[in-house]
Amino acid sequence: RDWEFLQPPSLIKARQDESSVVGDFLKEHFSESDIQEKRWREWKIVGDSTHTHHHYHYFYKGRRAEGVGLSVHYNRKGWVEYANSDLEKNISLEFDPDSPEVRKKISHIVAQQLVSRSGRVFQTWKWEPILWRGISHPEFLAAYEIEVKYADPFKVQFVIVDQSSGKILVDYQKLRNI
Repeated sequence: RDWEFLQPPSLIKARQDESSVVGDFLKEHFSESDIQEKRWREWKIVGDSTHTHHHYHYFYKGRRAEGVGLSVHYNRKGWVEYANSDLEKNISLEFDPDSPEVRKKISHIVAQQLVSRSGRVFQTWKWEPILWRGISHPEFLAAYEIEVKYADPFKVQFVIVDQSSGKILVDYQKLRNI
């Protein structure tokens, strides 16, 4: 979805503050439930000399939808100049909620895969429940993004794990310091 407003809206009667203009844009282009349920959550604001760029993650049933975002580009003269999102269609998915029991059920499966892949025992891990899709799985599924830290040599690795099976779907290294 893309919105382009290359010219300032002709109906601007009085200059509004930035938060009001961006808020009005969200109310005009997204449903009331999207706003009330906080499906779009701002995670970063970047400014330059002419614009402020508001970046949002999309959440569905409390989980961040990996790879789905919204960027709203506010012209400092008083209007949203353009916006873009990679949400092609609304997400509709049923899944078990995150819980200690669900994590416990798959944690040993995940740990075995991590040791098998790296040949090392990890030091710590941090789990985030997400919705994920990829080339091998084009429809969203309930998953966890797990940040795994190793010591000696230090390494930070991220894995995406299927919530129902514990299978590692994606594995990528973020930082390694030898």
